[in-house]
Amino acid sequence: MYQITQNPLWDSVGSLVVGFLLAVMAVFLIAKNRSFLIGKAIPQELKEEIIEILESDSIIDKVLDFKSSILDVNAYHIKCEIECNGTALMRELGKNNFFRNEYEEVKEDYQAFLEFCIDFTGRLPRLIGTRIDEVEAVIKKKFPQVKHIDLEIN
Repeated sequence: MYQITQNPLWDSVGSLVVGFLLAVMAVFLIAKNRSFLIGKAIPQELKEEIIEILESDSIIDKVLDFKSSILDVNAYHIKCEIECNGTALMRELGKNNFFRNEYEEVKEDYQAFLEFCIDFTGRLPRLIGTRIDEVEAVIKKKFPQVKHIDLEIN
């Protein structure tokens, strides 16, 4: 502009306009990408439905902590801490005659009973894990956009 007008003021104004446009563009990009850096939670209605499904299962007393994030378009990650109801699990196992054969074998021998208890405590985490996998499958079937679920027992 100086070569055309012989006035250095226009070069200064042009530099200020370019700087202002760059600043506006930077603010726009920050606002647009902030959600990707911070992470958005899933919609509240979906969160409430998932918590309802979790708490409707007999071995889950309550959901203590629920965290979620949107990974991508229609891809969600959920992390929950749950309170497990061991009594309900044992009742369900009892309904299926899970303990009938073991009871018949150990009812007369205390040492055999102790060995059964030790063996059963080793199986219990796998039983709970299997049940948690079933609950996760129900959630993923109802909400296919939920790609990752982490359920942790408190």
